[in-house]
Amino acid sequence: MKMLPRHGGTPVLRTDFSGQGAWDAVRVAIRTPNEDGIFRGF
Repeated sequence: MKMLPRHGGTPVLRTDFSGQGAWDAVRVAIRTPNEDGIFRGF
């Protein structure tokens, strides 16, 4: 079995491929810190 690479982040698994725009919004939200510089806890 192929293993996922080790890194300090939390993997996000896409299970619904019906809306590319929704997936793009999730990706932006994950990578964008809030006004206090803290990343969202996904």
